[in-house]
Amino acid sequence: MNKKQIITVMFLMGITLGACTEDYTDWANPQSNSPEEAAAKYEISYAVGADATILMDDVYAKYKDDETGLKEDSVKIAALSSSNANIASILVSGVTINGSAINAVLREGQVKVNTVQLDSVVRKVFNSRAHTERTLDINVNAIAKLTNGEAISVAGATQAKLTPVVTPEISEEGYYMLGDFQEQSSGKKWDEKNPVVMEKIGDGLYKATVTTVAATSYFKFFRAYDTTNPNWDVDINPGELGTVIDGDLATENFLVWRNDPSCSAVRSPAISGINEYIVTLDMINMTFKVAIKTYDLFMTGSNYGWGETWKQLTPVYGAEGEYWSIVYLESGEKIKFAPQAGWGNDFGGQAAVNDVAGAGLAADTDNNLEAKNAGWYLLHVINGTERVVNVLAPDVYLIGNTAGGWDAVEANKFTVPGTKDGEFVSPAFVAADEVRMCVNFGGYDWWKTEFIVLDGKIVYRGNGNDQERVKVAEGQKAYLNFTAGTGSFK
Repeated sequence: MNKKQIITVMFLMGITLGACTEDYTDWANPQSNSPEEAAAKYEISYAVGADATILMDDVYAKYKDDETGLKEDSVKIAALSSSNANIASILVSGVTINGSAINAVLREGQVKVNTVQLDSVVRKVFNSRAHTERTLDINVNAIAKLTNGEAISVAGATQAKLTPVVTPEISEEGYYMLGDFQEQSSGKKWDEKNPVVMEKIGDGLYKATVTTVAATSYFKFFRAYDTTNPNWDVDINPGELGTVIDGDLATENFLVWRNDPSCSAVRSPAISGINEYIVTLDMINMTFKVAIKTYDLFMTGSNYGWGETWKQLTPVYGAEGEYWSIVYLESGEKIKFAPQAGWGNDFGGQAAVNDVAGAGLAADTDNNLEAKNAGWYLLHVINGTERVVNVLAPDVYLIGNTAGGWDAVEANKFTVPGTKDGEFVSPAFVAADEVRMCVNFGGYDWWKTEFIVLDGKIVYRGNGNDQERVKVAEGQKAYLNFTAGTGSFK
């Protein structure tokens, strides 16, 4: 069996602790109110498998050395056993790795899975290919056949560890992009002498803006090279990064690289559509994202005269296509969003809604978003290749010296008014200093969602520079009216 065949191996369900040839088609529907209790009652134990620690570099090396693949095409990630005389045999009915399903069989008391499939599941679970040991929570569902012919559902859990393969070192010189979209700027596709230089935006993070001119635009990433007289085979190809599938249109995807042991070649991903895009490269997790470049986002709806008024949302600093706003939604209020203060490319019910705060926000029959429960909410809206509306608690914080620290903690939270025209009120300032305020969500640094009050108006930082500072006195408080857009310190 060659490497390609090994990757496509799919294990058949139905191998048991007892006779492997037993027919389970005539089993009755298994009965059990609690699979965990049933496992304990019939003394079915779940333990770590024989292969509790898996190093994917070693696995792929053995695949390469052993062309038959017979020794290393699977790993034993869990063990099942029972000494109860009432158990005739056991069938594995389902296995999940950190909540993600994987094909598995039970053979000689060991739960076995395809090693390459396991590697793929782990990278999806952690959204990363980083060379970091991962702890795998393994849940095994099984069906036990009793000696009296009855069948019961049993379940249990154990753990294993897996370390993905070593990834390429991050280039100190940075990264370039080459692709079809270069025709727009240099007049030549895949122009190695005029690459798109990616901007470093963080540890192992790089970003570039590209403009496509065709329905499908192919591209790749490359480790930075000397552009004066580059040689494709010597200077460029060794540092190429791409995908397993040629023309893969996924807007978020994993990277593969030259000599990646998990694939045979580096293919070109592609961007779908004619537009301006932000492409982000994550060399720590070996992933990339493609998102439509957006500039603004506005909201209108039944309480805004359906387009007579548009409320502008605030960009999350440095997060392309992400916006936020503190709003009061009335019961039955309907809203929509658009990238300008007018109709066109607008959306509402087309977006995925994650209603954490309980507004009851959901799509109506006209693709508006309708709120069921009145109150104050923080709307975090993502307008990219995918559209998402997160409905969060309206948490506003003091931060900095006037709050006694630089963390968004409960003690520094503003009180929330009960009415649309009410004021959010901060705790008393603990020191006379420059006041800083923010909302806090999504794991973003506080300054990416900060704002200030200047001349009685709430002014948001958005994607702007550090804001003008305002000094306040110890013992004063901040008062914010988000409906009117006003504030004060007193």
